[in-house]
Amino acid sequence: PGNPVVPGVVILDAVISAAENWLGAGFVVHSISHAKFLAPLKPDEAARIKLVHRASSLEFHIYRDEATIAKGTLLGATRTAP
Repeated sequence: PGNPVVPGVVILDAVISAAENWLGAGFVVHSISHAKFLAPLKPDEAARIKLVHRASSLEFHIYRDEATIAKGTLLGATRTAP
């Protein structure tokens, strides 16, 4: 109470959405290998997402100004046409 923060699930949802938009409709995130939250993000603060694509995984870092506030790895796959 009195000190709201953005929930981790909301932050991860933004990361997954950014990853799928960046890699296109052919890539789908199917799991989170790991995620570590290093500092809270308040609702009125801006954050920046950095993604690094490595084969079937995506490393992510979330920054508030120059400070890393979260990092982790998403696992995904390329969708094949039916």
